[in-house]
Amino acid sequence: MAACVQCGQRFTPAARGRRRHYCSRSCQARAYRTRVRTRAEPTADQVDAEGTRGTAARTTSHTEQAHPDGGLSTPRIVAVAVWIADTHGLDALSMRQVAAELGVATMSLYHHVRGKDELVEQMVEAVFREDADAAHGEGSTVRHDVDPSGADWRDELEAWTRREWRLLSRHRWLLRVITDFPPLLPPGLLADVERVLAALVDAGLDPITAHQAFQSASGLVEGLALLQAGTDRADRRGLTHRWRTTEVPAILERTGAKNYPLQAGLITSLDAALDVDRMLEFGLARLLDGIAHHLTSRAAEGIG
Repeated sequence: MAACVQCGQRFTPAARGRRRHYCSRSCQARAYRTRVRTRAEPTADQVDAEGTRGTAARTTSHTEQAHPDGGLSTPRIVAVAVWIADTHGLDALSMRQVAAELGVATMSLYHHVRGKDELVEQMVEAVFREDADAAHGEGSTVRHDVDPSGADWRDELEAWTRREWRLLSRHRWLLRVITDFPPLLPPGLLADVERVLAALVDAGLDPITAHQAFQSASGLVEGLALLQAGTDRADRRGLTHRWRTTEVPAILERTGAKNYPLQAGLITSLDAALDVDRMLEFGLARLLDGIAHHLTSRAAEGIG
């Protein structure tokens, strides 16, 4: 399920096509009118672009008078923030920009979130929750209780890996957030990770090895997402096709294609060779098989 960025109402997004951000055309129209009206008015300089409190006078601005809180809610604020990051990137996200999209005073957001850092943390929680709702139905929110009994470690780790890949593909900004240090660790994410670790430990791995297995799967996903991000940037600049059809053959020609026959042979099938989805399928299957072999070997050796 997704949340309408205008009214906050939950709705089921289409399985295909462009991602919807509004539950109805009327909400989309209201949001457009609000943006037009807001941009025509002076903005308050009470909060800077990063969401920290400014030094402007504490008097009520014209924008605050024209657009009071008006039914703001945390889910609505978070939904708009996710839309901004999805559409324009994380660098475009600020408390001021969220307020402008909502047509409210920037300071009114602070009744719901303490600042940009907390907002981003709630965005991470929201996209994981939305994915769980889409996969299992509305109401299947994150589980804070972890019971690995009956859970198959392979199913749990594979499901997590595919889920992370799906989320990183849908929300390109998420890679930067979850790979930053110190990482954001919202409760929902912690609960999901704990369940996978518990299944691995229940299968016979010690906690450190279980964590290494989990991070190996997550690292595979994040590495491929980083590779895809580079391709996306090249696509936007119109470089990918030229690089594949002109520059790579030219490099091999200069350095001697006969010295690199296997790589030269890939020229005619670069699309398949660089397909990140196929890389994920191959890498994940080999990783899961390797962990299974490790568990079988430990059992045969009588290592508990």
